[in-house]
Amino acid sequence: MEFYLKAFKNKEIKSLFRGAIQSEYLKNATKLFTGTALAQVISVAASPVLSRLYTPADFGTFALYNSTLSILLIFCTGRYDVAIVSAKSRTGSINLVSLSFIILGVLTFLISLLLVALHNWIAGLIEHPELSQVLYLIPVSFLFMGSYQILSYWSNREKNYGYLASSKIVQNVSNISVAIYAGLFLSLGVGLVWGQLVGALMALTVVAYKSGSILKELKRFTTKKNLKQCAIEHADFPKYSLPTSFLDTFTTQLPVYLISFLFTEALAGHFSFAFRILNLPISLIGVSIGQVFYQKLTEVHHSRQGSLKLILKMWGLLFMIGIVPFTILLFFGNELFTLFFGAEWEEAGKIASILSIPLLFVFCSSPTSTAFIVYGIQKFSLMFGIMFILLRPLAFYIGYLYNDVFLSLILWGVTDVILIILFNIILLKKASGYNKHV
Repeated sequence: MEFYLKAFKNKEIKSLFRGAIQSEYLKNATKLFTGTALAQVISVAASPVLSRLYTPADFGTFALYNSTLSILLIFCTGRYDVAIVSAKSRTGSINLVSLSFIILGVLTFLISLLLVALHNWIAGLIEHPELSQVLYLIPVSFLFMGSYQILSYWSNREKNYGYLASSKIVQNVSNISVAIYAGLFLSLGVGLVWGQLVGALMALTVVAYKSGSILKELKRFTTKKNLKQCAIEHADFPKYSLPTSFLDTFTTQLPVYLISFLFTEALAGHFSFAFRILNLPISLIGVSIGQVFYQKLTEVHHSRQGSLKLILKMWGLLFMIGIVPFTILLFFGNELFTLFFGAEWEEAGKIASILSIPLLFVFCSSPTSTAFIVYGIQKFSLMFGIMFILLRPLAFYIGYLYNDVFLSLILWGVTDVILIILFNIILLKKASGYNKHV
């Protein structure tokens, strides 16, 4: 704590914070941060309740469902929705919205068709009775969450950060309310799944209300010619960003599958719960600031201003915010989890301590990862995605050989830290190159 206080007395740190707070992009981020903060406070307050209503095995079942849905969502728009923010013209951005919804609709239909045709086979394959009960909810959640994703990028472009913040609050309140109700009165082990579904629907309702005016523009500007032109112009997104995001998401969700099948479902639940808690500050600050950073960096890049300083300030700011809470988790994760969530979650506390260091790096780095999109160098992201998918399973396999899940997690964390550092070195070189030409 003494180091932390001294750091704030440092003139350079003061200057960094003063400049960041005065800048437009962090003023906008504050709107998102406030809403997201309230949403996450609700999540934190509800976690001790949920940890007593649902067992580690219940969280393991939900983790498998959520991991599968997260992987499917990568394909929901062909990643054309990400280009909505960076499109140079409004017409182009509107056609990207149309193109994203078309792809989402087609994929929702195909997933529904496959689940109807192959339900019994899939249910037998996964060998999780409760999970098989909610398989038909996957296409519904896919449609709701994919639509929210598209309209969120549109709201980001339009700087409707107030509505984005409100949607996060509504989503978390609805999610937790349904999960608690299902756990208390319906004795549903899959209540967490139903909570997620209702939360997604309510969040979509909020952003759809604000984005209602875009319907007229979609009808006016969407043509086959424009759709084709947008698809070709932004082909790098499905070509590079989609496989990169798939690899990143798949390898992030992979521990849930690996722990569940190589060790036990209960341990997968402990991992999922620990990751859920540690991911709160990443969602609270990283995602909120990251959305606005993407929009601001796009503006700076299009106007040919230097962007290196913006990236460095962002890293410095996020590190100063994250160093204290992640350090506390590193040394006292076990005690904190036992105190707040019950003795049943002691294993989750140990896992939280191990994950605290790599997730600090993720917290600082992930909001600026969209710079690869702005600079048009998604191919490097793809290269690192391939490295992640090769090295992360290797870490778990080594732990499996020694029958030690904690060894797996330590090796996974070390690998992630090294790759994140290399990833950001490339980003710095690219930003420095653009800085010289300004």
